Amino acid sequence: MITYVLMMMITEFLVINTSKWWDPFVSIPFNTLFYVAVSWVICLLVSFTGKTISKYIHVLLHVVIFSYTISNIFLSVVFHRHWDAFTLQFLRETNLREATEFIQGFIFDVKTLLFVLPSIIFFVVEYLLAKRVSCVPAFPKSKKLCAAMCCVLLLLLGNLYYFSTDYIRNYEVVAKYPSPIKRNNIWTFYQSILQYRHFQKEYDSCENSLKNYTEHAWCTEKNADFVLIIGESFNRHYSNLYDGKWNTNPRLLKLKNTGRLFVFSDVIASDNGTSQNFKYLFSMNGVRDKGAWCDAPLLPTVMRRCGYNVIFYGNQFVVNDVLGEFDSSMGFLNHPYIAANLFDERNVKTYKYDMGLVEDYVKNRMKLEKDRRNFCIFHLYGQHMKAETRYPETFKKYNSENVGCKDKTKQQREDIANYLNATLYNDYVVSKIIELFENRNAVVLYLSDHGEEIHDFRNQYGRTDLASDTHQALKPQLDIPFMIYFTPTYAGLHPYLVKGIKAALNKRFMSDDMAQVVCDILGVKSRFFRKTRSLINYDYSEPKHRILQNHVIYD
Repeated sequence: MITYVLMMMITEFLVINTSKWWDPFVSIPFNTLFYVAVSWVICLLVSFTGKTISKYIHVLLHVVIFSYTISNIFLSVVFHRHWDAFTLQFLRETNLREATEFIQGFIFDVKTLLFVLPSIIFFVVEYLLAKRVSCVPAFPKSKKLCAAMCCVLLLLLGNLYYFSTDYIRNYEVVAKYPSPIKRNNIWTFYQSILQYRHFQKEYDSCENSLKNYTEHAWCTEKNADFVLIIGESFNRHYSNLYDGKWNTNPRLLKLKNTGRLFVFSDVIASDNGTSQNFKYLFSMNGVRDKGAWCDAPLLPTVMRRCGYNVIFYGNQFVVNDVLGEFDSSMGFLNHPYIAANLFDERNVKTYKYDMGLVEDYVKNRMKLEKDRRNFCIFHLYGQHMKAETRYPETFKKYNSENVGCKDKTKQQREDIANYLNATLYNDYVVSKIIELFENRNAVVLYLSDHGEEIHDFRNQYGRTDLASDTHQALKPQLDIPFMIYFTPTYAGLHPYLVKGIKAALNKRFMSDDMAQVVCDILGVKSRFFRKTRSLINYDYSEPKHRILQNHVIYD
């Protein structure tokens, strides 16, 4: 019983709230009593199964609690996260390729072993001591102690009121009738499971929205192709298109000097997760709207209504990655009904490096494209961690010796160097995609789904839980590149757009309204297009504060 309490309290100390001085004095006693009571009830019930069966049950409980505690420690130490709805979503969305890279990069890491080994030692010691400790009675002999124990149990039992099957109702109730239960990991984990189930309901809502979308949308653009390139994990502060001190974007910088590549200086992602960002990148609703992403039609559907041939080529996942519709990244894109309404063509194979995807597109281009009005979406693997797996050897320009950053450790410098090399390779890939459309009447929009933290201000490589992390983590994890390229033909035909874009280069923007920019460029006529939300429109309403999906205020 003591082991259960100690292990569960470890997870509580990892997420303890210290923003208020009195919080630890409330949460620690409450959670200690909570886990003592839960452990007591479990041990009491198990004791009725007999000595042999109870032994196996306790072994199973040890394994479950050990796994939960160790995984929480791992998430906290490595990613500044804990088990929540988004962690569950990331876990379910991870494909075999990402899982293999994760195990190689983190599970067998020295840092991981340093906290796994003490935990194993703890359990070995506990097992040896258990043989020397005799069982204690379930109920104390003292009537006063017994009465006090019953009172504590009744008080704790009252917290069941906060465990309904509606996570929104639970949050509202705990706000109306405050209880320390909201500082308990079991309650927050339970809430996360309910919230994760809500994600699945969003897909159903999205399907209904598409079924009810009967609008006859059209657009003024009758000939041009539109190319949307979505990068991965691109922290713009490592690009010399922005304030990066390394020459990681020589090709795109050359295009910028032609006067037809427009680089926007102040664009952020609305979340630091790929799936969450894709929902709003494709939705005609933004984060600030009353309705959710799934309550409005999705951009590819609108473009198909306008007569565009929509092609999706992604290097992170394909439909046949796994059998289940929700078992690979961005599950809503693999939902049978939703996917059928979004795309005319999709790829069926992923590649080690992003150029493999581009070469596949070139090989099948005649079958994929129509003569005009193609809406091509490329989703790259970009600089997704671990960055050393994202580029071929020929792009290994930076290393721990020439990267600078002498205030960092050698391992940190290697991480930074690998990220810079991946960024250099991404520059090559994006420029090659642009080359494919250079001689056409076409527009190319490039942005990243989110950023990445690479030891920017602390020893941290990877994204964290921004709802609870320091505000400093927002910039590296959310500051993304955002740029629009006009081919010579398109620029010559649309001088008025060039003027509007130049006036908007330094305005604040969040990528959840990207669909509004696309519709503005192509002249989409739809009740879901709002010119006040399009960055390049003269009527654009620049937000004073950008509020993220998790309700954190960026600025």
